[in-house]
Amino acid sequence: MSTIPFEIQQQVIQCFGKCFYYKDTVETFMRSCEVPDDLIYKDKEKPKFVWAKNVLNNSSFAHKKIG
Repeated sequence: MSTIPFEIQQQVIQCFGKCFYYKDTVETFMRSCEVPDDLIYKDKEKPKFVWAKNVLNNSSFAHKKIG
């Protein structure tokens, strides 16, 4: 088993930054994926790319084994 590949993590970050125009939509998506509220709101004031990167990096999702 391995962790989620770096390239996939980067594409998820790009998706948040380019596919979602409004931060509220990103927030709604994250909440629907059961991302903890503290992770969502911690860096919400930052640009979407930075925010998405921080949420992904600070979540257990990025560090869990898959496969």
